[in-house]
Amino acid sequence: MFVTAGEHFLNKTEGTEQDFAIQDLYIHPKWNHHTTDNDLAMIRLDQPATLNGRVNTICLPEPEYQFPPGTECTITGWGTTQEGGKSSAVLMQAKVPIVNREACSHNQSYGEKITENMICAGLRQGGVDSCQGDSGGPLVCKNPVNPRQWIQVGATSWGKGCARALKYGVYANIKRYLPWVNFLTGNVEGGEEPSASLPPPLPGLPEGSGPPPLPPLPQK
Repeated sequence: MFVTAGEHFLNKTEGTEQDFAIQDLYIHPKWNHHTTDNDLAMIRLDQPATLNGRVNTICLPEPEYQFPPGTECTITGWGTTQEGGKSSAVLMQAKVPIVNREACSHNQSYGEKITENMICAGLRQGGVDSCQGDSGGPLVCKNPVNPRQWIQVGATSWGKGCARALKYGVYANIKRYLPWVNFLTGNVEGGEEPSASLPPPLPGLPEGSGPPPLPPLPQK
């Protein structure tokens, strides 16, 4: 199992790709496959990536950053371009606004399925959305303090169909997971990596195999 960075066209080699083996895979310890709550995982690559114009990092939100309803953000992925359609061979992107929590948890949308660990984005009338195959992809917004910088606000999680009216895209709310991310990466106060206290990763995967199958999810 491996990760490719610098990819754009799936059906051809562009010379910008970088392949990595997965050294560790951490699924959030409170992940719930019934409710899709805490839908986030962390991957540790076997070696550092080479940063360039096609491979770069994304900033995490500071706890005080606010992304109010209406904030225009960007989603990307190689998922299907319409509900029930075919996956895209080229990386696609679209702009969607952050949605008010009350609107997303309205009984005409998702009701009580929306937890504090989720954030919604999309249009009330539908038409623009992430779709099947985009799960895990980023929801990024401009830094409210420095508009030249992009922040990963969410990770594509689930939704009812694709681009339906009142059925917004639902994303894991990255800000809720900063302590967990910082703990795993050793980015803690004082700069000491809590390696002795890290939760164990999933067992090593045999070469050429995938991770253990999970129950089917209502994900995109």
